[in-house]
Amino acid sequence: MGFSEATAVPMGVPVANATVVIDSKTAINRPNAEEKAEILRKHGMPAGLAKEMIKNVDAFPRRIWIVDDSYSMQEGDGSLLVEHKMIKCSRGKELAQTVLLQAELAAALGAKIDFQTLNGPSHTIDAADPSAQLAVVREYYDRRGGHALLGGTPLTEAVHKVIGKVEPMAASLRASGQRVVVVIATDGHPNNAQTFLSAMKQLQELPVLVFVRLCTNEDGVANYWNEIDKDLERPLDVLDDVAGEAEECARVNPWLKYAAPLQAAREFGMSHKLFDLLDEKPLIPTQAAELLELLFGVRLPEPEVDFTAFRNEVRMLCEEAGDVFYPPTRSTTPWVDLKKLHAALAPRVPLRLQLSGERLKKMDFFSESDPFVVVSDTATCEKLYTSEHYDNEPNPSWREFELSVFVDIEARTTLWLQVFDRNTFTDAKLIGAVRVGADELLHGKAQRLELLKDGKGGRGFLVVNRCERL
Repeated sequence: MGFSEATAVPMGVPVANATVVIDSKTAINRPNAEEKAEILRKHGMPAGLAKEMIKNVDAFPRRIWIVDDSYSMQEGDGSLLVEHKMIKCSRGKELAQTVLLQAELAAALGAKIDFQTLNGPSHTIDAADPSAQLAVVREYYDRRGGHALLGGTPLTEAVHKVIGKVEPMAASLRASGQRVVVVIATDGHPNNAQTFLSAMKQLQELPVLVFVRLCTNEDGVANYWNEIDKDLERPLDVLDDVAGEAEECARVNPWLKYAAPLQAAREFGMSHKLFDLLDEKPLIPTQAAELLELLFGVRLPEPEVDFTAFRNEVRMLCEEAGDVFYPPTRSTTPWVDLKKLHAALAPRVPLRLQLSGERLKKMDFFSESDPFVVVSDTATCEKLYTSEHYDNEPNPSWREFELSVFVDIEARTTLWLQVFDRNTFTDAKLIGAVRVGADELLHGKAQRLELLKDGKGGRGFLVVNRCERL
């Protein structure tokens, strides 16, 4: 049966055993592009992501999910996103929520999707009667919680079933430049590793894009699938749940708040080279801009040419898109943390500075202060430099040092210069501090700066003896 054929399931007949009835006269009310975009917007998709999702259906007109419903899916290390809260649940419940969302997205976008359970029936949603089919899927997964009272993980057999579905349409798919998305959602290893590897190699000879959606945090399972990826000729995208993916992304690209809409798009079959890099290495400015253009659907200024314009545009787009729930902090937040974006991507100017203190306030009862300087970026709160200290010295002259700062005259980038009194056995005490514009330093407009604490003076002065661009 081709993708364009409409199917209907007679009422009262189980989906797994239903006889397909085709009625060519039945009018199918498919949503147009604007209606699809609106549906995706209600699912939290920014404009660009929604547009890419709609295009994805043309490139991948069919999706096949292998849904693990084995006994081990009852383990309680899963998580559910419910009303902006992450709650503990079984692996099966977590996967059931994912399956239901994918079913809803497919029904809304007019994409055909099969959910092929390992130990139970197969359910299909297509253009014939998506509402009725969606109701059947909801009832099944709500009732069973995503697992069967059976053991084993017969993934090899499941992959062969997928091969049997894709092979008859392989020629027409290749002719039209289309592929099938295959998602293997599981919490374990196949029953037979050797036969499974052979089946996967056979599957990847067909026009398919294969994802693995892991339903467990066990390192051994993740390692197994990563090793399988090395043994296959084509890449195998391995996805954790949304919380796991968000935490991995935060380690290297903390400015992006990886959230459920992006996870759902990837589970739907959206593949991009930058998605693979999100949890592997920090994105360079051009890559970050490309990712945000994909997310928001607009062209952005080149960050290395005009970072201020780039940042301001991203701020407006985040406001338009609205906040999302961010699993690592369990709170709602804009898609982009602008301070962290600034710290990660803003172009830097290397400077050489030499500072000294003048009449620094005495902080100790029996001796003068032991001063040192800390230089921070006020936009990111990032410490850029900490100087050496001098014992009992109210007029220190610290060694020359170098640092890189983001110089933005329009936004008046400022540095936070703090002078502390070092203590051997307790925390350092703040003598005083001053904010100064990086552009003022470069143009010699800041030379003798009064130190303040709690808005009051009398703390001494910080003298800029040298500031030059390297």
